[in-house]
Amino acid sequence: MFVMLFLLLILILSKMIKREELQPVIPKIIHYTWKDSNLLDLQKECLQSWKTHFKEPEYIYMFWSDEDISSFINTYYEDYKWLFDKQTKNIVKVDLFRFFVLHKYGGIYMDLDYKVHKNFYSILKPDKFNCIESPFKFNEEVQNSLMACVKNHTIFMEIFNSLKNNNSRSILSIAGPTFLTNVLKKQPKHFHILPCNEFQRIQEKELKAYKNNKLLKNACGKQSDNVSVYGEHLLSGTWI
Repeated sequence: MFVMLFLLLILILSKMIKREELQPVIPKIIHYTWKDSNLLDLQKECLQSWKTHFKEPEYIYMFWSDEDISSFINTYYEDYKWLFDKQTKNIVKVDLFRFFVLHKYGGIYMDLDYKVHKNFYSILKPDKFNCIESPFKFNEEVQNSLMACVKNHTIFMEIFNSLKNNNSRSILSIAGPTFLTNVLKKQPKHFHILPCNEFQRIQEKELKAYKNNKLLKNACGKQSDNVSVYGEHLLSGTWI
């Protein structure tokens, strides 16, 4: 009787272990990019906020310069090199790279003007493509300034097909927030949207620029009300 119970226990434990092994896990890798290693003061401040709340060595930081990005595409995504090389705007190349690096390694991609207030890894959904809700009411529902997923996520099949068949000339639509929004509309079941009121804060200059909030979502809140949020996209406009 004891032997049978012991064998049964072993069987149950083995099934539990296999089930855990099959559960997807977002790698604790944080990707960020800039043209070279000479970061701006604001970027240094934002990067430090990440390292304060997403501490090393638990989290691995991977910096990608423009040169690194070009080498990465040439090495791992030669079939898409034509798409990368034909872009005349560097921001579009960076937008493309974000998808490729998450497909290859998984993890978290963050813009260097995204400032963190507390760790949010536990609320990411490993089976989904996590991305931040846009504060704008037009053109886009989500943004590519903060994204997280496992490597080889199912959504990349749709992303890569859409990239190859995309004839848009708009910076936002080639591989930016508008492009990602269009993918979301096609495959909403694969997305987990990080809510605006917890991951965005609107600066005063943005409120003024967009006519007293008529083109911005009120639910996102103002920059001064950032006590309880996970982070804020400072929208520094360094890509322009």
